[in-house]
Amino acid sequence: YELGDIRANWPPEYLTQRIEATRQLRSAKPARVPSMAAFALMATLARPEVSTVIVGCKTPEQVEANFVASSIQPLLTQELEALNKAYEPLMN
Repeated sequence: YELGDIRANWPPEYLTQRIEATRQLRSAKPARVPSMAAFALMATLARPEVSTVIVGCKTPEQVEANFVASSIQPLLTQELEALNKAYEPLMN
């Protein structure tokens, strides 16, 4: 990690858990969604209690990717169910 990146201080077992969580969630990402970042944004926006998502962007490319994600058809019911199924074991 780059100097100052908080992840450099994560305990190895925590980092291992996060890597496994990412693998599980990646398996639920629909092929039509261009990236995991877009999937995360779309999943957050799909929650009925969320009306706005404030994202941080460091580059113009990230701004453009977030714009693309917000213009894709919202996640379908079966896509949300697959996400929830992948995410559920991570909550324990």
